[in-house]
Amino acid sequence: MMAEEHTDLEAQIVKDIHCKEIDLVNRDPKNINEDIVKVDFEDVIAEPVGTYSFDGVWKVSYTTFTVSKYWCYRLLSTLLGVPLALLWGFLFACISFCHIWAVVPCIKSYLIEIQCISHIYSLCIRTFCNPLFAALGQICSNIKGQTITCAQLSMKFTELEKGHAFKTHVWPRGSVPSRISLRSSRKSSTLGDRGDRPE
Repeated sequence: MMAEEHTDLEAQIVKDIHCKEIDLVNRDPKNINEDIVKVDFEDVIAEPVGTYSFDGVWKVSYTTFTVSKYWCYRLLSTLLGVPLALLWGFLFACISFCHIWAVVPCIKSYLIEIQCISHIYSLCIRTFCNPLFAALGQICSNIKGQTITCAQLSMKFTELEKGHAFKTHVWPRGSVPSRISLRSSRKSSTLGDRGDRPE
């Protein structure tokens, strides 16, 4: 009894879909082409202030544009409306068929298979990568950073330059390089020669 009522309900729904009344006044209930192809004479042709044509020309142009657009659309829809409706119905039927019978089952099978791979991948990550990264985190946790401003950095460089200059000019005894000792000996010899010269 319940199965028969369910079948009758489905048959009634299908009948309502194919035999429902069509609104002949509002033919765009979902506003698909509200702002795309809704073109009037004022949207295409407009005369700014100071460049007006004759009033008769303007009225005839408006009437010509409106009537030609109206009857040309009616003629084209009469000749090609039914064939194009058949074509688009066939095309969207094919798209729906492919989506229902091919695309969705492929996606579902892919999701089922990828779950096994995801479990294996997560197991490998937990087994090998997690201990390694935890150890690296423990090693790098003792590294501390310090923020230094430009003024502090310049003071550090100044102190380093002063210490370097002091170290290069003050030499401990017995640790003078050979070049400096050689230059000092040359200077002393020249001074000795100058001292020996008669005035």
